[in-house]
Amino acid sequence: MTSRRPSRADRPCLPRLVLALLMALAPCLVGAQVPPGAASDLDSLLEQAHALQETEPEAALEPLERAWPLADASRQAEVGALLVRALLKAGKAERAYELLSLPALSDAADPSTRVELLSLRLDAGIALRRFEFVDSNQRELDRLSENPQDIESLARLWHAQARLQYFQSKPGESEAATRRGLAVVGDRSVPIRRILLEHLGVTLAQQGRIPDAIEALLASEREAKALGEAPSADFLANFGALFIYAKDWPRAIDYLSRALEIYQADPSRPVHSARTLSNLGVAYNGSGDLAGATRQFEAALRLAREHGLDLGSPLNNLAYALREQGRLDEALAMFEETLEVQRAENDAEGAAVAQKNIGETLVRLGHRQRAATFLDQAYRAYLEADIRPKRLELYPVLIENLEALGRTGDALEMMREFKQLSDETINVESNERIAKLESAIDLARKEQELALSQAERMRQQVELEALEVDRHRQRLLAVGLGAGLAVLVLVALLLYRQVRFKTRANRQLEQKNAEIQSQHARLAELNEAIRLASLRDALTGLPNRRFLDQHMRELDSVTAPPDTASGLLLMIDIDHFKQLNDSLGHLAGDQALIHVAQALERCRRPQDVVVRWGGEEFLWLAHGVGLEQAGSLCRRIQHELHQRPFLRDGRIHPITVSMGFAPRPLWPLEGCDWTLSLRVADDALYLAKRSGRNRWVGFAPGAAPTLPLGQGAVASALESTGHLIRIDQPAAEGSDTHSPRS
Repeated sequence: MTSRRPSRADRPCLPRLVLALLMALAPCLVGAQVPPGAASDLDSLLEQAHALQETEPEAALEPLERAWPLADASRQAEVGALLVRALLKAGKAERAYELLSLPALSDAADPSTRVELLSLRLDAGIALRRFEFVDSNQRELDRLSENPQDIESLARLWHAQARLQYFQSKPGESEAATRRGLAVVGDRSVPIRRILLEHLGVTLAQQGRIPDAIEALLASEREAKALGEAPSADFLANFGALFIYAKDWPRAIDYLSRALEIYQADPSRPVHSARTLSNLGVAYNGSGDLAGATRQFEAALRLAREHGLDLGSPLNNLAYALREQGRLDEALAMFEETLEVQRAENDAEGAAVAQKNIGETLVRLGHRQRAATFLDQAYRAYLEADIRPKRLELYPVLIENLEALGRTGDALEMMREFKQLSDETINVESNERIAKLESAIDLARKEQELALSQAERMRQQVELEALEVDRHRQRLLAVGLGAGLAVLVLVALLLYRQVRFKTRANRQLEQKNAEIQSQHARLAELNEAIRLASLRDALTGLPNRRFLDQHMRELDSVTAPPDTASGLLLMIDIDHFKQLNDSLGHLAGDQALIHVAQALERCRRPQDVVVRWGGEEFLWLAHGVGLEQAGSLCRRIQHELHQRPFLRDGRIHPITVSMGFAPRPLWPLEGCDWTLSLRVADDALYLAKRSGRNRWVGFAPGAAPTLPLGQGAVASALESTGHLIRIDQPAAEGSDTHSPRS
């Protein structure tokens, strides 16, 4: 085939092609080439910026913005870092963040420049609460930590990353980043170590790990002393707040007072002063110094009014302190002002809290009818917003006021709602514990599957190697037919190797089988742990409602023992539990519940079942016990609680209970469901509380009803028709003479 010479039309036009390429590359070349004299202009602008950056960051921006377009590829990272730092100092974080996203700054080659730019990116992210770079920052920090050049700079980067994760509301990840920074620093006594320890305390506190948080902050304080540094006001205020959580009132007052002194010396920080004054008031209140608490709350309120700060919290705090001192009219006026403030700010939850406080204060003033209006408003607001913890706090006040007003039907309805919500809350806590155990089981299952997979791979490997050995043997035998003695030696060696290999493989398989059996055993243990956890109350260790339902189903079976066919149901409720919780704290409330649970465990017989029914209520299922023994069982509980009172901080806090009982079943010949006995015992308990508390009320069966009873059957209605007969504790045995409170 003959080739022809390309014609002019076929040949590319090189000048045109070069020109086109130059035009395409023009944007790149503008940044890559520096016009004559630009380098000297750039250096001159940078000198101006350096002279201004520390004292006048705003003024330094102008020469840096002019220098930025003049920088070629080799100096863009340098100039960009200066510009970004100036922008951050001038409060222009958004523009800084945009620049940091450019390839010239995000992909800098020089390690020290990369560290500086990463630091600036973290600072910008913190200022703007922007989190796009968090994961890539973490990867970059991991790489830098492998061969650290500047340990203190790297530790500061980890601190910045930890702060960014803290602002993401990820305290666990923030804690991990902080610990990475501490690991980089080691035992060196340097300022960043103190800063990291302080941040560690904050992240631990956010996770509710108060003792660990206090330990970290104490370590930070020791570091500050070793470095000759005075602790900052923020540090002291954080530490004081932690001691409030720990109920260490003297140390809380000490640290908060020191923080307040520093804040008040700086007139630019009124918000911090007001917050610290409020916390000081809480600490004084916790220590029992109500007058001191009032002084702090009054000072916080004055500061808030002077500087136009939030008034809701200081008003509410001061009103509470005034009410506790018996200055009810002043407290009421403050709570009413709080309500106006919260409404003006459209804070529905804050307004509901104020309405509840107004209602409680009106109750103490004896204005119960007016109190009912505010308590009802708070109830409806909590119900609409589904604020369950606040509803649980409100119910006892609401119920007690309805009882005092004679609205017994409404009070009973609220009491049932209270019990239902309390039960649901407890079930949620139990479900969370079960979910954790189920996660552990899932992990064990995965580990077991991995072990099985490894065992299967090993078995296949053994088979393949055995086949390979067999092939080797056949090849050696074929080759060795002409070398008799050599063949025999080789075969002997091969057989020896095969025996040794099989022995080792069998030993490894046995080990894997043992591991799998161990995994099976651990899985069975975890399954049993979940089953038991689902039947036990997490706080008291008593069986729960789920256990009782299962137990009652077992009693209905044909194999149930004869002595469990009948018995007595006792409902038991701790008197004045809210008052105890409010005065001593929720931790003391939990300890009181445990105390009563242990008392009931001591009172019951081996064949009986005591269950935590919900909130401060318990249920005692006494098998084979008749009504004639009910009074002695109730007296046994009263005697046990009297003989072994509840102790808190070395002081005795008497605990009494109200009780209601009913036989199971109510009418044996009718085959009544046990839940009917439960409803009757519950109504009897309500009557015991209405009659003054620290007493018992029960019901005995009268004439059996001729028609089936519905789910809404009430003891009072059955009593009026003669189907039930009320049994009251004899008046000579006494009752709680305190004013009724729930």
